[in-house]
Order: sequence, then structure tokens, then C-alpha cells
Amino acid sequence: MTSGGRALQVKALAERIVAVPSFSSVAQRRRAQTVMVFASGLVLAAIPTLVLVVWLLPAPWVNAALVVAGFVCYAFVRLLIAKRRVAPAAWLLVCYFALVPIVGAIASGTVESSPFFVSLIVVVAASILPPRQVAFSAVLAFIDLAALYLLAGNVQLTINEVLVYTATAMVVIVAASGMLSLAIERALNSADVERRSAQKLAENLKQANADLETRVSARTSQLQEALRREQLLSAKLGELSVRDSLTGLHNRRHLDEEMLRMFAYSQRTDQPLSVAVIDLDNFKLINDSHTHLVGDEVLRRTAKVLAASIRGSDVLVRMGGEEFALLMPGTDEESAYRVCERMRAAMEETDWYALRPQLRVTASVGIACSTSFSTAAELLRAADELLYRAKRMGKNRVVVRSSDVA
Repeated sequence: MTSGGRALQVKALAERIVAVPSFSSVAQRRRAQTVMVFASGLVLAAIPTLVLVVWLLPAPWVNAALVVAGFVCYAFVRLLIAKRRVAPAAWLLVCYFALVPIVGAIASGTVESSPFFVSLIVVVAASILPPRQVAFSAVLAFIDLAALYLLAGNVQLTINEVLVYTATAMVVIVAASGMLSLAIERALNSADVERRSAQKLAENLKQANADLETRVSARTSQLQEALRREQLLSAKLGELSVRDSLTGLHNRRHLDEEMLRMFAYSQRTDQPLSVAVIDLDNFKLINDSHTHLVGDEVLRRTAKVLAASIRGSDVLVRMGGEEFALLMPGTDEESAYRVCERMRAAMEETDWYALRPQLRVTASVGIACSTSFSTAAELLRAADELLYRAKRMGKNRVVVRSSDVA
């Protein structure tokens, strides 16, 4: 394994050792991490001590018990941190450091290195306890010092020197530890304030984004609704542009469009297309004798009568004035003649007297079929010429190009 791989493994192990759960406060999380760092350092220091305890240290079994107690302390600290009980975990660690110099002095009979451990009590407490609780750790340190000097009978110091030394050391340690604890607390509080500020900013941004999405969605809905209305209006206007306002039938514009389409289809598929041009007989006389209002009503009723007489595939339009046209796709001259004769008879049999006494309305029809023409314009012109032939032949009749059908 490469050195880089070992470094990654060591880093992962260290992160796992000092890992802490999530906390609502940054200060609490940092304090928990500090507790775990001290506890982990205690375990790491205990491992080489356990290896050397039999050969080098005095009172090996007492020191072995301290090392094992360190492992137990680490286990309990980790359990308390997992339950987010930071303060009890910190005090457990402080109490362990307070216990070490007393047990060591009892086991070895000397207090030479014990003051160092006593100073660690306050230093550790300042690092992992809230500022107000550091003073209580100083009480533990004083108790430890008092116990150590009682145990050390061979110390060549007067009581005044001990008191001065102890007071001076404890004042310096407590002052330094208090300042360190306050600095840590302020740093953690500042980090917590920044975290809360960042969270507030993120919440504001999230709310602003939600508001923006709501406004965009509302605006999009408005635009979609406006587009839908515009499309409906456009479709309505398009329909009105090809509708006759008086009769409701399609108009000449629609006739021209459908004529070209149907004629092209008939040429492509070799299917016949018949066109009939229908004109009301003596319509000017109706207007002159019965007024234009009656003439308009005649045109409306004529549209209904003609529409009721045609088939679903046929297209009926009003060309203008009293003239109509009928497109009959897939219909030869003979079939077209039958359709138009039915229309002519329906016109003649309609009860026009209900509209005006002595009113009689008939129609003349000319029919042409696409099989004899090369363009749509020629087809329509031929049907119009046959209409005028019907007029000359006495009106109220249907005339086709083939003489055997007429």
C-alpha cells in the first residue's frame, strides 16, 4: 500500500474516533468535538503506557488500572456524546484527570510529576466546559494539590512556600484557563451567529425563490390563458371570414379554397367532382314586391331547405346575392342530378305563403362534372353557364352537361 493510501486510512480512522452527532448549536458541536479530541488523546496516550507499564513504570498494576480506567472513561464519554450529553461527558473527563495524580502519588509514593497533572485539570476544563463552570474545576485542582501535599511527607518546603506556590500557580492557571475558555466561547458563539445568519439568509433566499416561482407560475398561467383566448378569437375570426353572416353558410372565399382542394383530389384519385350553381328565380321581383326584409328571410329559409336536402360530404355555400353553390365530391353527373332535383323540388314544395301570401320561390340549377375539365375555374364556369341555360329554358329546373340526363 502506498503512503498516500495509508494517510487516507489514518485520516478516516481519526475522523471515526472523534466523530460526534449533529447538534442544533455550533458551539455545542465544537465543544463535543473538543471533548472527543481530549478523550481520544487520553486513549492514544494510554496505549504506549500499557505496553511499557510492566518494565518501566513503578507500581505497574496500579498504573495498569489507571490505563484501563482511561479506556472505560473514553467509552463512557463517547456514549454520553452520542446521547448529546456534552456537559456530563466533559466533567467525567475532568474528574479522570483529577483522579490520576492522586492515585499516582499513592502508588509511587512521590509527587514530583503530580502538579503537572493538576494543572491539566483546569486547562482541560477551560477547553471543554462553559466559562461559568471552569471555576468549579479550580476547586478540584485545589483539592488535588491539598491531597498531594498531605501525601508527600518528604517534600522540603515550608507551609508558606507551599501556599504561595499553590496560590500563584492556581491564579495563573485559572486566569489563563478562564481567558482561554472565554475566547473559545466567543469564537463558538460568533460561529453560531454566523451559522444562524447563513441559515436565515438561506431561508430568505428559499422564500424569495418560492415567491418568484409562484409569480412566474401565475404569470405563465395568465399568458397561457391569454394565448388560449387569442387562439379562440383567431379561430373565431377565421371562421367568420369564411361564413356568410345572413344565412350562416360558408361564403365565396371558402368555396374558392374548397374548390381547389377537392378538384386537386379528384384529379389525383380519378374520382369525379360535381359542382352545382343554384340561383333563385325572380328574386329581384321578390325584393321589389315584398321588401328586402322578406328577401333576406327568403335567403335564410332557402339555406335551411338546401342544407336539409344534401349529403354529409357535400359543401353548400352562398356565392353572393341569391346565388348558391354546391360541391359534391365523388359524385358523377347522374347522382348529382338526383341530389339537385331533390333540392329543387324541396324549394318548390316549401310553404312560402306562411312568410307572405301569394309568395312563391323556385330555383334553377346548373351542374358540371370534373371529368370533362382540366381546371377548377373551368368547372365552375361551366356550371354557371348551365345555370343560365336552365334560366333560358323556363327556370325552375336542373340542367347538366349531358343531354340524356337533362
